[in-house]
Order: sequence, then C-alpha cells, then structure tokens
Amino acid sequence: MQALAKAIVEQAPDSVLATDAHGRIVYVNARVEEMFGYVRSELLGQPVEVLLPEHVRKRHVEDRIRYVADPYVRQMKEDRLLAARRKNGTEFPAGISIGPVTTPEGILVVCFIRDMTRVQQIENRLSQVQKMEAIGHLAGGIAHDFNNLLTIINGHSEELFRSLRADFRACQRVQEIAKAGERAASLTRQLLAFSRQQILAPRTLCLNDLVTDFHRMAKRLLGEPIKLVLSLSPELGNVKADAGQIEHVLMNLVVNARDAMPAGGGITIETKNVEMHQGSNGFRPEMLPGRYALLLVRDNGCGMDQATLARIFEPFFTTKPVGKGAGLGLATAYGIVKQSNGYIYADSQLGQGTSFRIYLPLIDDPNSVLQAELTPVQGGVETVLMVEDEEGVLDLLRSTLEDAGYKVLHALCGQDALCLARYHVGPIHLLLTDVVMPEMSGRALAEQLSALHPKARVLYMSGHTDDVILRQGVEEATANFIGKPFSLDDLLRKIRAVLGPCGTSKDKPRDLRFAGSRSAESAVLPVPSLESNQGDASARNRN
Repeated sequence: MQALAKAIVEQAPDSVLATDAHGRIVYVNARVEEMFGYVRSELLGQPVEVLLPEHVRKRHVEDRIRYVADPYVRQMKEDRLLAARRKNGTEFPAGISIGPVTTPEGILVVCFIRDMTRVQQIENRLSQVQKMEAIGHLAGGIAHDFNNLLTIINGHSEELFRSLRADFRACQRVQEIAKAGERAASLTRQLLAFSRQQILAPRTLCLNDLVTDFHRMAKRLLGEPIKLVLSLSPELGNVKADAGQIEHVLMNLVVNARDAMPAGGGITIETKNVEMHQGSNGFRPEMLPGRYALLLVRDNGCGMDQATLARIFEPFFTTKPVGKGAGLGLATAYGIVKQSNGYIYADSQLGQGTSFRIYLPLIDDPNSVLQAELTPVQGGVETVLMVEDEEGVLDLLRSTLEDAGYKVLHALCGQDALCLARYHVGPIHLLLTDVVMPEMSGRALAEQLSALHPKARVLYMSGHTDDVILRQGVEEATANFIGKPFSLDDLLRKIRAVLGPCGTSKDKPRDLRFAGSRSAESAVLPVPSLESNQGDASARNRN
C-alpha cells in the first residue's frame, strides 16, 4: 500500500513536498524537479525557503514557526498566491495547500504547490477585456451625444454655406467650421473603433483618399520624433470596404510602429496595384489569384523575432508591459481585413523594422466613387414621420426635409409619434427614427407603427455603435440605417434609396456644391479662390 501511495504522489500534476518541524525538506516528487529546476539531491535537507525569493524568506520563516506551533489544514486560495523561485532565479505565482502529518519522527508539513502563471495571465486578460468593455460603454454614450451635436453643427454649416454663396469671406468661414466638424466626426469614429466595431458600411473607395485624410490626424498622434511619409500610386484602383474600419487598421499599425521607435524613426505608408498569382512575390497559398490594392505600412523600429512574429495576430498576445496593451489591436485588424475579403501579412527582423502588407481586392468600376458623389440629390412629395429626442437635430432635419418637398410629421418621442400616426389622414410613407430613445426604442416604434401604417418603410439613424444598434433589434442596419453625424445630402440620398425613385415633377434636385462634407469634396464650388481645392479633389477622384 505504501508503494501504491508513493506511486500516486509521484504522478501527481502538482508539486508535492514535505518538510520537518524545522522547515527542512525531507521529500519531493518528480513534479518539484520539473517546476523548480532542481534535482532531488539538491533539495533534500535544505530549508524550504530555498524555493522562495530572498525578499520573502525572513517573513516566511516567522510564519512557518507559528504554523508548526499550531498546525492545521490550509487549502489553496487563488486570491492568496505566494511568490516562488526557480533555481535559475525566475519567479512565478504559486498556489499552496498545506497540512500536518503525524509520524513517529514527529510532525511533517506536506505542501501541494501549483504553478498559477497561466491562471494569473487569464485573469489579467479578463481584467483587460472588462476594462475595455467599460471604456466601450463610456465611448458609446459619449459618441451618441457628440454625434448629435455634430449633426447639428455640420448640418447648419451646410445650409449656411448654400445661403451665403455670394459672400466670399462668409463662405470661407463656414467652410472652416464644416472642416472642423468633419475632423471631429473622424475623431468620434476613431473613439468608437478603439473600443468596438462600428456598423459595417462597405462602399467603393480609393485607399489614397483614406490614407491622405488619415495622414493629417496621424501627424499629431505621432509627434515630432517620428517622420510619416506617404508613397501613393496615382494609378491605384478602387476597393470596396468600410472606410472607418480600414482607418482603424491603419491606426493600430501606426501606433504599434510608433511604440517600436521610442527614440524616433520613420514610418512609410505605400499604395500600389498588384497582380497576385502562383509565383508572384509575396503570394501565399491561401490567397485567391487576382488583382489587389496593396496597402503597405513599414517602419524602421526595433523589429521582432520570428517566435513573436508568428503570434502577433493572436487575441490577447502582446509584447507590451502589463497595463500598456490588451493584445487586441492586431487581432482586430486581422478580422477587419478578412471581413473585407482581404489578406494581411507581416514581415520583421530584430533591429530591422517591421512591414505590414494588406491586400484588398480591386473592383472593376473605376469611376463609381465620383459618380456616387455627383449623383444629384432628389427630394420628394411623400409623407415622413420623423422621431428624434434631440430637439436641435429634429429642427434641422425637419426644415431640410420640408425644403426638399416632403410633408413632415415630427415628434420628440415614440408615444407622441404614434399619436400623430393614429390621427393622420392619409398614408405615411417613411418612418425616420432615432434608434436609442427614452421609453421606446426606434425598433419598438416601428413595430407598433406597422399596425397603423403597414406600408410605411423605416430608416433608422443613430450615433451609437454596432452592438447597441443590434440590441435594439435593427438587424438590417446597413440597408436601412444612417449613422450620425451625416451630411444633409447623404440623408436625402438615403431616404430616396429606401423609398425608391420618385418620378413626380415636384422632385427637387439638391445642389451638392458644399465644401464641408466628404461627399462634396469633388464638387465644384462657385467661389473663385477655392479653385485649388477643386483641383485637389478631382485629382484624388481620378485615382
């Protein structure tokens, strides 16, 4: 029986050792040798403190003497880990259970020791995820209110610009307001992207435009010690992707490059068209042969060894100090690129910097970006029930829709909207509603309205992020959703897309010549001194 008991202890997954009343080690199992790096002969007869860091040994001797005077069974507690020390000097967190055993030679103290490194890593990662979730909730709430304010600022700037075309100086000032509003909207998108995915809205875009816009913001982020250089191919084709998501990928790569160059250095962002097939430089077996837009981000930082490089896209893997990174940035970037039907690869060597290559499939319509932006905005004669709990946004959108020819019923909450719908004589063609509102969500309002006006279509709007929208029940968000802040022209286009074409003579084409929104960058402004802006925009759209 003794032989059986010894065999069981020898095969135990935890380290098992026994000490006498004076703290000298009298027995160790095989796992002790593996865990601590000693052979048995080196440990037997040694004080148990040899397995502890020097800074805790004195205190441990005092605790051990008190324990032997009044021994009892003490179970392992994961919230009371001790520091253990291997033969090579490395330390690790250990969970320890102890209990007394009475023998003819006196009391022995039996210790069961478990390496808790992996458990502690998981707990730390969980803590980071919980922190990010809290940040995400905070960011979502801030962004919702901020996006409402930006909708008002940008919308009134748009309307003011149209009314002041003859006043050159006033137009310039309004343009500056609009540009600031657009930059603020971009910062909001970055805030949301940091914490969670936004609603996917893939559209035709030229990566050159996106990189150029990102460059302005990144220069402030990087600071003086780091030089950011663009090398953009003027022949670059278009891709179909979510601009906000690709911006998020760029942000992650550039921030990582900055952190790899604490003393300063250089980052290059390059674009070009590439043909990938078997035999092409950089082609991987999982890639589909074809034409791609290559987005290359290269730095001359400290680089990585091959073991690190092999794990960089793993969730929670990070080389940054504890508290400096959760290890989600590159994993998120990988997911975004894959969602866009693309590929992302990294190359690096210690001391020689790192390169990230992103391949996104080219699409065949080179003019679709420009055509979409120059499509005249049409109004209509339909009846729109508009519900928005922010009064400033409600007033702005009501006047915009009425100017475009729509008949507008408006309310600040869902209950008031249902009351209007119940007593309205005639059809309601469209419900334009915020998603997240007090007392009644946009989804709940749409469901109740369908009983009163079953043919009414729905267009949701919100400044909240994707998970909030989905919790409110808007499954087909990309088809019937517009995210705040939006330009007034984009709203009118979206309304017509939801309602379908309207062929009446009362349709009112809207003039797109406004410099504040992204969609108007390619439009021709009637202000002579702004012709240079036209040239820049048209050059970008040729790409």
